[in-house]
Amino acid sequence: MNKRGIERAKARLGDSAYNRRRRDRRLNELYGIGIEDYDRILAGQGGGCAICDKPPVLVGRMANRATLVVDHDHETGAIRGLLCNPCNLMMGRYDSDPDFVSRLLDYVQRDHRVAAA
Repeated sequence: MNKRGIERAKARLGDSAYNRRRRDRRLNELYGIGIEDYDRILAGQGGGCAICDKPPVLVGRMANRATLVVDHDHETGAIRGLLCNPCNLMMGRYDSDPDFVSRLLDYVQRDHRVAAA
């Protein structure tokens, strides 16, 4: 859609309805879900990130809307949940190495008191 068409659609629908329709279309294209599915997943997670439980925040260039990203298995396409950006980045880095995640968890839970010399 060209800039003029976008402006006409916004004028007809209003900015919020236009943005919601656009988000619905994008979610469907990328993940096969609609905005209602997204909202249902978000509600099922208590309104926050599936990992850290923090609510969506307004940050960066998308500061006009607070959303969580759709986390999905890149091999199967299965949706796992909705994540905040920091948790999504962590998953992207360590998702393919469950042994590392296990070692990381062991490290965090370990007693780290070091005897003074």
